[in-house]
Amino acid sequence: MVFQSAVRTHSGGGELRRGLNAGASQIARKLQSLMTDRRYNLPEKG
Repeated sequence: MVFQSAVRTHSGGGELRRGLNAGASQIARKLQSLMTDRRYNLPEKG
């Protein structure tokens, strides 16, 4: 795929890739962030 190769060579390939998968990543990230937030907000960790 030309687009994929272009993204690879691009310095911001990672960011572009994230943007492409943002649709599914957003949901997964939201769930992950909520889970991580709960862990960090645990009273034990303080």
